[in-house]
Amino acid sequence: MTLQNNILFFEKNLKPSKVFTLLSAYFPTHHHVFKKSDFSLVLNKIPAKIIVINTYSIDSNDFYCLEWLKSYYSHIPVIVLFKNASCEERVQMLELGIYSYILKPCLDQELLIVVQRILDISKKQHKCRTINIGNLVFDIVTNVIVKNREKAIHLTVLEADILKLLCLNAGYVVSRDDIMLQIKGVKHNPLDRSIDIHINNLRKKIEPLPSKPKYIHTVRGKGYQIHKIN
Repeated sequence: MTLQNNILFFEKNLKPSKVFTLLSAYFPTHHHVFKKSDFSLVLNKIPAKIIVINTYSIDSNDFYCLEWLKSYYSHIPVIVLFKNASCEERVQMLELGIYSYILKPCLDQELLIVVQRILDISKKQHKCRTINIGNLVFDIVTNVIVKNREKAIHLTVLEADILKLLCLNAGYVVSRDDIMLQIKGVKHNPLDRSIDIHINNLRKKIEPLPSKPKYIHTVRGKGYQIHKIN
């Protein structure tokens, strides 16, 4: 599934609750019974932006599930809704890394505001970690480029570092001296062709026609340049 803002909603009832109905009216929300045996299967099947756990009180099984999520899916924010929980249990949930908890009964707006806030933060973080270059999306954290929204291209660390530097200076020429100094911290040796080799490898990976580059241009006698990017 490719829905952008998937929410996984777990509760112990087979019949979806009013809270689920509320969320599903605003976001793509998927209902599942809260069982630790199903967690891995569900999370591998549905790419989630948020996990919401709706329960009456917190028990040892709930804490195990939170511990499991922290170990395997710590990048997904978790919201826990409950009616009964001691002070110690609330602290323990926070220590296990949940994003927030909400005491029931609660106003509809409380949950909707928290969920929307998480999605807004996630969207901002995503924008900060990706760079659009034509039909390429460059993830500067994973060093992966997605081409035409489907093909994943993995860059080496040096290839990614060079591309980041060119993107940082989009519209300007970056000399081989600058590339060597800013990436390797050493002065460029005119006899060293390693930068050119990395550029050629980059072109083979990202250019539609490497012999006639669309993205990374050579400026004779000066260096390399990426035109202004999106």
